[in-house]
Amino acid sequence: MQRNRLKRRLREAVRLSRPTLALPVDVVINPKKSLLVTDFAAVVKEVSRAFTVIEQKLVTNLGTAQKADSSLKSAEARSPKPDV
Repeated sequence: MQRNRLKRRLREAVRLSRPTLALPVDVVINPKKSLLVTDFAAVVKEVSRAFTVIEQKLVTNLGTAQKADSSLKSAEARSPKPDV
């Protein structure tokens, strides 16, 4: 019964905190038993903060990957083609 309550609380916190944009990642949350006695508003706040951090890291990583990709393409364009 406690496990079901824990899952219900966490599922609802995720539903309330889910980002508007679909994230191209899977998020795994491993709750502790203290989730059963923690104030629900604190749970929602913590889940929301986790999604915010994930979004920020994705944006940073995507930006870095795009810069690296464009740098690689421009370097390829500048390098002379070997004679075959």
